[in-house]
Amino acid sequence: MSELAGYYGRWEDATPPPSGGSLKIKVERDQVLRALAIFQREGEDLQQELMKIEHKLRLPPCGGDPVSEDTAKAMTWKFVDAPDSYYKRYLGLAESFLETASQLRASARDYGFTDDDVANALKGYKRVD
Repeated sequence: MSELAGYYGRWEDATPPPSGGSLKIKVERDQVLRALAIFQREGEDLQQELMKIEHKLRLPPCGGDPVSEDTAKAMTWKFVDAPDSYYKRYLGLAESFLETASQLRASARDYGFTDDDVANALKGYKRVD
């Protein structure tokens, strides 16, 4: 996600929506395919990683006593199940990346790029960490 930082100064709303939605950024014709590839891949990667770890965020009780059981339920609620859980916040961020990619795809079409151009940009994207 380090490449997303390069677009920070171009975001019209510098804070992502808390539960999905799109980010508004300004990109020129020569940058739209690269921006699209970055937001698409980062959104997909973040979603996939979240799906892999969701079960690990559901904490089992560390003992058989009522306090352990209540604590495990409370922590699982905070990590995964609550409407504003950490898991759902990150999932919302991934969704906003994908929605931004969708808008960038429309912008690319407006700039005259074809579906093949978009596919090639996505295929050629290499993550830089």
